[in-house]
Amino acid sequence: MAAYLIADVDVKNAAAFEEYRRDVPATEERYGGRYLGRGGANKVLEG
Repeated sequence: MAAYLIADVDVKNAAAFEEYRRDVPATEERYGGRYLGRGGANKVLEG
């Protein structure tokens, strides 16, 4: 079964987010996850 996640994250607690980022790769590997795309800051072009 495929699942997709699209997120626009506004980090309020940098230390807690860094802990989360550290743990994510193990979870991805455990469940066979992979990135299809990843980016940095977004820029609204119109709308």
